[in-house]
Amino acid sequence: MYFAFDWYEPPYGLCSWVQATSDNADWVRTNGGAATSAGAPPTDHRTRTDGRYLLLEAPSAGTPNAVLTLPEDYLSTTEDCKIFFHYFMTTSSGQLSLRLATRRNQGRLVGRTVTSPSGRHWIREELVVPVNTTFQVSFEGILEPSSGVIAIDDISLTPSCEQVQVDSTKDDTKAAPQETGLPVSATTAIAVVCSIVPVGLAAATATLCYLRRKN
Repeated sequence: MYFAFDWYEPPYGLCSWVQATSDNADWVRTNGGAATSAGAPPTDHRTRTDGRYLLLEAPSAGTPNAVLTLPEDYLSTTEDCKIFFHYFMTTSSGQLSLRLATRRNQGRLVGRTVTSPSGRHWIREELVVPVNTTFQVSFEGILEPSSGVIAIDDISLTPSCEQVQVDSTKDDTKAAPQETGLPVSATTAIAVVCSIVPVGLAAATATLCYLRRKN
């Protein structure tokens, strides 16, 4: 099964994703026509028309951080367990972090932090998850005041990232790597492939906001 999220197809809303309560801002589901910021993406990544994406806008004061978590647990059964996402960032005074964490203690295992502006493009990222890692996925966006926007779209997990049930009373980290203690931007045990996708080109095929099988 592919787990794919693009916030366009029913059910509407955030799909299975949950806004954190410990941060001070929220991701907003919107589209190019409805976004209030002039720097927001003119279209989503997939449809290039009226599709939705998630947006974080910088306020005039304060430094917002917005965390979005997929609460389900996943197990990387092979080296083909990968997480794909697309981001759009108009500022160098912000960052977008993809984090993998154990459910039991929320310790960070591996991750990827993006700090470079994307220009007027959606940029595709690929994260390879170490084999036999039980993990949850979260994204955090941080922006300086009046600095611009960060948007994310078309997040997907490949079939080798299998959804599992984890007993929180047991040690669910035995099969996973030891915590590195490194910052989220560490590249330990990950592979990242980036490519710039102009807005006018065809988009990815993972389209649904809920679980489906890819032919």
